[in-house]
Amino acid sequence: MRTAKPIVLNKHDLQTLTSWGNSTTIEARFNEHAKIILLAHEGKTNKEIADFMHTREATIGKWRSRFIHSGLAGLEDMKRTGKPKEYDTAIEKKILRLLDTKPPEGYSSWNGNLIAEHLGMVVLILYGAF
Repeated sequence: MRTAKPIVLNKHDLQTLTSWGNSTTIEARFNEHAKIILLAHEGKTNKEIADFMHTREATIGKWRSRFIHSGLAGLEDMKRTGKPKEYDTAIEKKILRLLDTKPPEGYSSWNGNLIAEHLGMVVLILYGAF
């Protein structure tokens, strides 16, 4: 059985995490991550923290490890690549400029198909392709 590395907080980190842990306005994920680290700082095991927080030990280990390696910055979620953009900023600017103009006669507002038609683009709306 592995023993988790202890968490020792400096004064600044302790104050910040206590503030996050007590906050009702901060994002829930930061509140949760702060509580995990504060409990680890008190010497609780990953299992004890997981039972208390109603989550998995792996989750506790993840945030404990991220904090040890990166401090407070490690408690933020990592960037995810996500789906790559299918257009560049030049097209985005064209669309925004177009939206500032009146739509074609017979239409009260612009829609995706009108914009695509006006800009000579192909729009694939079916089956979540767009």
